[in-house]
Amino acid sequence: MGSLAQTELKGHFFTVNANFEQVKANWYDCILIPGWMFMELLSADHKVVGLVRKFAEAGKPVVTSCEWD
Repeated sequence: MGSLAQTELKGHFFTVNANFEQVKANWYDCILIPGWMFMELLSADHKVVGLVRKFAEAGKPVVTSCEWD
């Protein structure tokens, strides 16, 4: 991973009802990938990359966000 070391603050807690292997691109209209360190971490996971590829191949929007200041 990158050379940045940082501490993440606690975020929102929610129930996850599927993992990246279980999710099907036809369940959703688009995919949103949160920015900052998450993009780097998720891009190293082949399951996530495969899921994003399925959205792109289906012609569905793939949205990423950047950090907000």
